[in-house]
Amino acid sequence: MRKYPKKSKPLRGSGHYYFTPYGTAPLSLSLATINEKELSEKDLEHYHKTGYEFYLTLEGEAILNVEGEKVILNKDNVIMVEPKEKHFVEKVTKAPFSVIVVNSVNEEEDKVLV
Repeated sequence: MRKYPKKSKPLRGSGHYYFTPYGTAPLSLSLATINEKELSEKDLEHYHKTGYEFYLTLEGEAILNVEGEKVILNKDNVIMVEPKEKHFVEKVTKAPFSVIVVNSVNEEEDKVLV
């Protein structure tokens, strides 16, 4: 058994946390809470070389842009982004917005900024 304490993601601002530092677990797990209506400029378009990324919304609503298609992130579904699909959270449409993000790969090299 291993315990992973919540750690801040300082580059993302307040409300953004991760639990599994790179290389310490077989997957990456983070939590983001955004209280503003507009998303800051810090969510950049990116893709993952081999990792699958899952978005589980706890509250609120946002628009996830995946390869140019706008997908609603809300409590009604879990969104899976496949490897090499370019994506980013475009806008928060109902605040507060809280989402758990799980990536099947926990290696820093897997994420590629576009």
